[in-house]
Amino acid sequence: MIIWLASYPRSGNTMLRSMMKHVFGLQSYSLYNDAADLGLIPEVREKTGHAFIEENLDAFYQRTLASSDLYLVKTHHPPLDSQPAIYIVRDGRSAIVSRYNFMVNLRKRTDITITDFILGKKIVFGDWSSHLRNWDPLNRPRTLFLRYQELVQHPTEALDRIATFIQRTPLGTWENNFEELHRIFPQFFHGGSDERNLSQMTEEENKLFWNVHGECMRQYGFGPP
Repeated sequence: MIIWLASYPRSGNTMLRSMMKHVFGLQSYSLYNDAADLGLIPEVREKTGHAFIEENLDAFYQRTLASSDLYLVKTHHPPLDSQPAIYIVRDGRSAIVSRYNFMVNLRKRTDITITDFILGKKIVFGDWSSHLRNWDPLNRPRTLFLRYQELVQHPTEALDRIATFIQRTPLGTWENNFEELHRIFPQFFHGGSDERNLSQMTEEENKLFWNVHGECMRQYGFGPP
């Protein structure tokens, strides 16, 4: 069976995968194989539990879907099926700025702006609100809904919920290894701070963001601007 590790990009998916590796001893896969980023450095692969898909993607999907074994698979796409999922949400402003920094620092994109990410232009996976509406994690069956800040600030409680959801007993304890990963691969592990990301937005960008995404922000508990 598959359990999807789902999120809008730069919302805590990699931290969740690290938790799965270090606490439960579980590797995870990615629909994108991540060869040009997370899978690029062997030490990073080991610390985040990333495993490559060594076969045709459709063959991997069909095989794991039918298997009695548990496969954890990262996705940023809309739902492909009704398999269980862990969905992580992060303050949309922080996720967008983090994604912008990722694309500029690692992908060397010079043709995009934060405004493009707010509007979902020139990028894959669309805009932040559309991603949430597609997954509808508060109502989707067999979906564990987590917040990025829960993983960062209350990892013990989050891991208890994860353990119940995946029906696995923890094998180890969690220590956030972000600083070490940042040292190894700063282009990917850029900052991790919502406060710093939000400070990077201009007043005009922040106003545009709330005009576009205010409904979803309030729905998911991020409050008014």
